[in-house]
Amino acid sequence: MRAATRADAAAIARVQLETWRTTYAGILPLDVINSHVSELNGPAWERRIARATPGAATWIAERSRRIVGFASCGPARAEVERLDGEIYSLYVLQKHQRRGVGRELVRECARHFVRHGVFGLFLWVLRANRARMFYEALGGEALAEKMERLGNHEFAEIAYGWRDLTALVAPAD
Repeated sequence: MRAATRADAAAIARVQLETWRTTYAGILPLDVINSHVSELNGPAWERRIARATPGAATWIAERSRRIVGFASCGPARAEVERLDGEIYSLYVLQKHQRRGVGRELVRECARHFVRHGVFGLFLWVLRANRARMFYEALGGEALAEKMERLGNHEFAEIAYGWRDLTALVAPAD
C-alpha cells in the first residue's frame, strides 16, 4: 500500500474503467456505464492527484508491481451524521476482490484520517451494489440514503459510516 503519484494516473484510470464495467454491469444501464467510462482517464486522475485538497489522498494497492486497486479519500464533501472524512472512491479489479485488497484500502484511508485528526468516515455506495455486504462486514453502519442521477436515470445510494475508526486502524490479525 502506498500513496499514489501522478505517474500512477493511467493505471488508476484503467482500474476504475475496468471495475466500472465489471461491477456495474446489470446494475446500471449500459448507456450510463458507457457515458461515464469516457470520463475515466489518466489525465483526469493526474489532475486530481496534483490538485488534491489538504487532507485528501489516493492510496494504491499493488500485486506484482501492478496496480490492482485504489481508494481516494479526504474531507467530507457533504455532512453525513457529523462524520468529517469521506472515501470518495474505492475500486479493486474483479480478480483481486475477496483477497483483502479492499479491506486494506479502507484501513489505509482510516489510518490517513486518524493521522489528520479525523475519527469518523463514510462513503456512498449504490443500493443495488453487492459491495454493501463488504462494508457491513467491515463494521460500516447504514447512516443515510439519497438519490443520485447518472445520465437520465436515478439510483438510490446508501452512506455507510464508521463513527469510531479504532477497529479499522488496528493491526490486521
